[in-house]
Amino acid sequence: MSWALDHLSRDQRLSILESLEGQSKASGSWQMTLCPFHNDHTPSFGYDPDKDCWKCFAGCGNDDMMNLWARIHGTGDKKADFKAFVARYGDEEPSKKAKPGRKTDNKLSRRTASPDEFITEQEFKDLALLPESWIKQLQKKRGWSRAFGQYPQVHYRRA
Repeated sequence: MSWALDHLSRDQRLSILESLEGQSKASGSWQMTLCPFHNDHTPSFGYDPDKDCWKCFAGCGNDDMMNLWARIHGTGDKKADFKAFVARYGDEEPSKKAKPGRKTDNKLSRRTASPDEFITEQEFKDLALLPESWIKQLQKKRGWSRAFGQYPQVHYRRA
């Protein structure tokens, strides 16, 4: 998954496209415009905001919004370009930014757990390990490492 798809709304992604390429015209799920990478006279560059992917139908390439921005404005250093894109269009810690449509102002985020909501250390140890398929999904979709489950920040209550 792309960072822009996970952290920016469809309208934000379209706004970035417009800032890079000017006006675009809808053609099915694609927004078509002139390609920034070759001398284009008819729109051959398409961007699908629902999948966050672009493609030059004349053969200049294809990728996602962040890499399009980096290809136009970047330095060639992928880490630096990613940080610059996030600084401009996101926040400093993208993993903590809410997904579009997700409610972040909830009661759980503001309250402290009561003692009876904690589990004992033995109860925690008795919990089943996550299946390998779940770990792979968390690595793929959330960018988590295998170490995330080794040192959990769990508060135990006394037995």
